Amino acid sequence: MTSQLPSTIYILTSPAVADTITCIYPISSQYGLLPRIFFYITLFLCIFAHNEWLVAACLLSVMTYTGTGAIHAFVLAKQNHAVLDLDARVLLPLLAAALLCFSPILQWSGTLRSQSGRRIFELWVALVAVGALCCIGGFLGPRTETETECRSVDGALRRSPRDSGFNCTYTCFSAPRSPIRGKEDVIAVETGMVNSEPQIKMLVYTIVLALVCIVCLPLYAIATRGLETTPRDREEARLKASLGTQEGARRESVLPKVFATFCVGALVAVVAVNERFVIRSLVSTEEPYAVGQWAGFVAAALVVTATAVNWWIERSSGLKVTTKVVRAT
Repeated sequence: MTSQLPSTIYILTSPAVADTITCIYPISSQYGLLPRIFFYITLFLCIFAHNEWLVAACLLSVMTYTGTGAIHAFVLAKQNHAVLDLDARVLLPLLAAALLCFSPILQWSGTLRSQSGRRIFELWVALVAVGALCCIGGFLGPRTETETECRSVDGALRRSPRDSGFNCTYTCFSAPRSPIRGKEDVIAVETGMVNSEPQIKMLVYTIVLALVCIVCLPLYAIATRGLETTPRDREEARLKASLGTQEGARRESVLPKVFATFCVGALVAVVAVNERFVIRSLVSTEEPYAVGQWAGFVAAALVVTATAVNWWIERSSGLKVTTKVVRAT
């Protein structure tokens, strides 16, 4: 391959010769491989971890990451269709995964027991749902136009506005610039890289699950409001039931648990199929060793280390006070 952009990774999985090209903006650094892995780890910890401070930290990370992504989706929905922004292709499964985690977190995590915490969580889900709808609208809306490929005398494919030695160009290179992208960030890739049949099928599958969540989550929230949906709540309800109190006599519905289990399975499927068939072949702006990719892991490690050190200091201080009290008595 010739005339690569210095800061761009080209992951070409389609044949070397193609009839048409599609102009794209590559995946931004915040949606690269390592940030996505970090997001998936924190997402599953939100569902399955039992330590409340760990769940709260992971939930905060997930909410800020996907909340920012949802606002980004609002901007992407208003862009022109001359250039395909791959951030929208990545945001769709990320936001769908966030929607799918809603009911499992409410069902099995004790972190969102307070009404205020749950209301904030529900508002975040509404924000993510609107962002997902923006991504879905962009996918189902007008398709990005394809163009006949431009090649040099020696057969090299023109990929960037900065490439020289070509007697032809693409109209998308002169299209109106995105408000959040540089004009020279446009890259021409073989159409099969971004519109292959497996990619389209997996994206449609993700859209169906996202729409199911958007329709069912309000019903789930209404059905579980005021009911025992966390392990601690259920234990308290059983205790109250054994004491014969009216509150403990309420029967827990099976449907929320079934729906939460379905969402966990769908979450795993969405992550697996999109990483395997959709995102894997797309163009990214950074390699995994770039600082923008691994900085999130370092930041999380520092926070965990600081929390552990603080816990150890408090525990040591508590032991010293206890020892002094015992000796005094």
